[in-house]
Amino acid sequence: MFELLCNLFNTFYKEFSYKETKRATNNFGTLIGQGGFGSVYKAQFNDGLILAVKRMDKLSKQAVEEFCKEIELLARLHHRHLVSLKGFCIEKHERFLMYEYMANGSLKDHLHTPGVPSLSSQTRIQIAIDVANALEYLHFYCDPPLCHRDIKSSNILRDENFVGKVANFGLAYASKDGSICFEPVNTEIKGTPGYMDPEYAMTQELTEKSDIYSYGVVLLELVNSKEAIHENRNLVELCQPHMRSESRFMELKPMVVKW
Repeated sequence: MFELLCNLFNTFYKEFSYKETKRATNNFGTLIGQGGFGSVYKAQFNDGLILAVKRMDKLSKQAVEEFCKEIELLARLHHRHLVSLKGFCIEKHERFLMYEYMANGSLKDHLHTPGVPSLSSQTRIQIAIDVANALEYLHFYCDPPLCHRDIKSSNILRDENFVGKVANFGLAYASKDGSICFEPVNTEIKGTPGYMDPEYAMTQELTEKSDIYSYGVVLLELVNSKEAIHENRNLVELCQPHMRSESRFMELKPMVVKW
């Protein structure tokens, strides 16, 4: 299965050597991100091409399966608001995926990292629209329909033109029968605390609504600049008292943002 996917992958994307990947990342010294899959590095190749290189940290069976799954999914996903795949490297015991480089970092960086300039209200609204467009494509227009299962501020990136794009499809779940609306499917629970749909966590029944719940948490982050888990409390729980009355809506908004 692995060899078949890689052969298919090779017909659509550029294959990079380990040597040039190592050189482009300055001997893997340009770390720009870290996740469950592995580490992400900024890479500048000899021809001037700049990419984000995701390196699989461990060659466990689960890690290899997620690598293959991301290859298979990304080969057929093409949308303005999804981070696009540019190439790969499979050499020795190393596995890399090369993505377009997102020069303006993640939404999480802009909302929660000290010293990073705050986003304007117009920019926040545009990011919300960009992510909504990506989810609409995943749920209704790609074939087969897809649940991302890990929508969160760190997986929403912005390119050099400040366009918001959804990244990281290692946990994605594809509709088996190709139906537009997901029927509840029993799956292993995967996701990130604070963003995970409580109903999915309790029942293990996945639908596209799980992504919508996670998107709602991101909207709350955009509105009040607090993290999904704030002071050991769930952000949704913290915001509920302010959403029960229209007179309290304004209390959700941070003082640092000019709305």
